Amino acid sequence: ERDSRILVLNNSYRATIEITEAASKLSGFLEVPETYKAIPVIRHGKKVQVIKKENQSAIAEEIAKQVSKAQEEKYKSIAIVCKNKQESQTYAKLLEDQMCERGGVAPSLLTGREDAYTGGVVVLPAYLVKGLEFDVVFIADAGSHNYQVNSIDARLLYVSMTRPLHRLYIYYSGELSGLLS
Repeated sequence: ERDSRILVLNNSYRATIEITEAASKLSGFLEVPETYKAIPVIRHGKKVQVIKKENQSAIAEEIAKQVSKAQEEKYKSIAIVCKNKQESQTYAKLLEDQMCERGGVAPSLLTGREDAYTGGVVVLPAYLVKGLEFDVVFIADAGSHNYQVNSIDARLLYVSMTRPLHRLYIYYSGELSGLLS
């Protein structure tokens, strides 16, 4: 028999301390042992924004404004993460209208059939974000009607929250998910 041991690589170099700490709050719902929790490296950024809006249209309008600002600040990869395929299609249409009104380019809708992600602004469901990273991430609706307090929704939200390198915005309508409150 060979001697073996488990080495845990838990230093997080992707996200800022603020993003990593916000996502780590979900670890209680993920049944993750303390030794496996992410430890952020010393890289500070802006505080994670959690913003309540009345409905999907208001959320899309605010995201469109923030996407324009992020692009002005030279961020190249921007994702709007939705709970599922249907919500992604809804937000892609709402954002197309909002962004084109502002003279911008409509976001691309990722469905999982693409060969590669080449940058720009994309709308995609949470189940497709694993393994990707973006400069800025907008979670479109983290309301309690979308993300229930269970391990599956906690994983989807956790993975979505750990995709940004620099900025994370979490929008919701109604009540904020119990996973985040």
